[in-house]
Amino acid sequence: MSHRDTQVRLNLVCLRQCLRWLLAGIDWRSITFRDDCRWTPKSLVSAALCWAWSEEQTLGERFHTVRRIILRLEKEQQQLATSYQAFTKILRRWTTPLASLLQPVLQQRMQAALADYWLIAGYLVFAVDGSRIELPRTRSHEQAYSTIRHPRRG
Repeated sequence: MSHRDTQVRLNLVCLRQCLRWLLAGIDWRSITFRDDCRWTPKSLVSAALCWAWSEEQTLGERFHTVRRIILRLEKEQQQLATSYQAFTKILRRWTTPLASLLQPVLQQRMQAALADYWLIAGYLVFAVDGSRIELPRTRSHEQAYSTIRHPRRG
């Protein structure tokens, strides 16, 4: 066995521990997928988080990588959907209900784990991503988002 194989397993163990810590205490019973759906709410949330964190170049590549990871993490669930389209369809349908379960738990965990840093000078501090967002150059976008100031008509 090579050293590289050992490291991969260690990373999988660490990821499993991280997701268990993050998702512990969430009551998934309010979310019920169709009977023929191969995802569980927990595996879908785990996949969505890993998908967002993934470094692959395309969303399809991210899905296939994450699917393999989730199959290893959730050993009892060996029949996950193989289609990226099916994954995005169920994710789009269930993001809001799943996020409403995840968000308060994440906030509680962050506040408990980062108690010494939660408030700075009495304020809750958070970061904002400064990434540039580009929109297609349509007439309506140019009118709504143009940096050129138009004189007021009156």
